[in-house]
Amino acid sequence: MEKGHNINLEAMAIVRKDGVEQRRYSFTPTKNDAVVGYQIIDKETGEVRAQKEQPMKSWVYNWCKFLYQSMSGTSQTYYRTSGTSTTTFPYYWSINSMDLTNSNHGIHAGSDDGTITPLSANNYVLGDRYLEGASAGEFNYDTTAVVPAALDNVVKYKVRLSRYINNYSPNSNVVKELSVVGLGSDGNYTTYIRDLFTSNGNLIDFTVKKSEALLVYYDLFILKDSGFTKNIVRWIEAIAKADNTVALKNISNADITATAATTVYNLINCNAGAAIDNYGVVIGRGENENDFDRVKLVSRINEGVGANELNHGATTFTAPSHVSGQQEFKVHRIFSNNSGATITTKEIALYGKGTGSSNRTCFARVDMIGVPVLTGETLEIVFTIRTLI
Repeated sequence: MEKGHNINLEAMAIVRKDGVEQRRYSFTPTKNDAVVGYQIIDKETGEVRAQKEQPMKSWVYNWCKFLYQSMSGTSQTYYRTSGTSTTTFPYYWSINSMDLTNSNHGIHAGSDDGTITPLSANNYVLGDRYLEGASAGEFNYDTTAVVPAALDNVVKYKVRLSRYINNYSPNSNVVKELSVVGLGSDGNYTTYIRDLFTSNGNLIDFTVKKSEALLVYYDLFILKDSGFTKNIVRWIEAIAKADNTVALKNISNADITATAATTVYNLINCNAGAAIDNYGVVIGRGENENDFDRVKLVSRINEGVGANELNHGATTFTAPSHVSGQQEFKVHRIFSNNSGATITTKEIALYGKGTGSSNRTCFARVDMIGVPVLTGETLEIVFTIRTLI
């Protein structure tokens, strides 16, 4: 099966002398995977009558913006399911809470014919959502279950977003669209995932009969050598559930949690100012393969002009944009070698602010093999983070 995409990471190192580029290096870790699947289940016998699983390529722009604002602290415009826009940061998704009257968030099914264009401003709401209930043309939505992140056959680490959608109505319901909608701290609804198409490009079209249940699930994987660490999966779990008790590992390999659901985003905030060397884009001299179990650089380079020290510029960001059918943003930092000797850099990472200077979180680390920076040269590190396909 063709791979779906979760969030992916690329890195680049650019060495300059007096502003003139001298050398350039690119690092492209393995791409992360994601799948969307469903099962149609007989509610009386438990028999699975139909099932399908396909690559997930269905993040909408709100997700890229949410990730960007969490990392940069820079305000973004989000599109609500109401069709209005807002610059209020949602803070979390809370897709596991349940409104039995309206069923306005979580995983939904709809009956629209799929003519709405993906990635357009109109792609933030189902065309014709099945409402909560047991009357004709309605579904009964179980509480969404967000399965805790789990190690999967050693090389994958995942979080599952899932929901049972029951047909207690007198008629069959035809499903042609799916979505994942979050409830933000401001009480507004924001779509992060929307599916209209099968893996071969056809429109979604399947029937859930009376007394059948539809299980919809999204498995978001991080691969062992993708450059991300398990912290990014734990963070997704925390914001999906609006649960600040989900622990990330700090760089001392101890569990840390956010102070509130509205501060979970700060665990990956890497907007560090100049001369701050313990979060943001950080750099080191140690060697080790990309591995999602690593919680820090092997040997971090400190701020300064002494032996094996670099001056750290501020971590800066290039805002989200659409590029070749994908959504991406960039994270930059320039390091200056004023030590008087060559420094060979071998690893880079993204450290989040965490909960303080002793509780930073490493959510991405890339092995660079070896990039020498001569005295008087600068080294710019650029991380590109991509979502969708």
